Amino acid sequence: MKILQLTLAISLLSSLSLFAQDKGAEGIRVFKWTGYQCSKEKPISLEEHKKDLLMRIGGEENLISSEQKTVKVPTQCGLGNGTANTFLITEHGFFLLNHGFLGNGGFEAWPHPEKAKEEVGAQNVKVELPIALSSVGMAPQPTLVKELIGKTARVYTTGDILTEDYRNDRINIELSKSGIIVRIWRG
Repeated sequence: MKILQLTLAISLLSSLSLFAQDKGAEGIRVFKWTGYQCSKEKPISLEEHKKDLLMRIGGEENLISSEQKTVKVPTQCGLGNGTANTFLITEHGFFLLNHGFLGNGGFEAWPHPEKAKEEVGAQNVKVELPIALSSVGMAPQPTLVKELIGKTARVYTTGDILTEDYRNDRINIELSKSGIIVRIWRG
């Protein structure tokens, strides 16, 4: 079942090209929706999300910039409302966000379809996994979807219990309950 899920996950990643991470020269962009469709809750301000993010990434020294962005999203209850609070953070901040004591708190790598659309062919879509892998002794980071083929992978559904062992050679693909890729990370 998990192999089928992995095949579907790689297939979805290849065809949708939604997970080319916005990694600029100075940092990695993350986001959190200001609210969700059909929700009666008040949208969350940029400042409120910034305060939460700063606790998770170790303070201002790991935050480069912040801005609110509007994107098109399908109309469906439970999906983001189309307005996202985005933050450009350092690679160290991104590591702390994903592996720190407080967890990611719902912040995710900013999907950047514009980059993916520039690529020719789904197999050449660039994938940037969310850990700084320039450390000595670490395996080279896959940068193309086709380089993920044949790699060790753990595919799981949001909420599944996971072991906390770190494996440098393992790609983790988190799926929503409906089978949609939510997050891809290494470890």
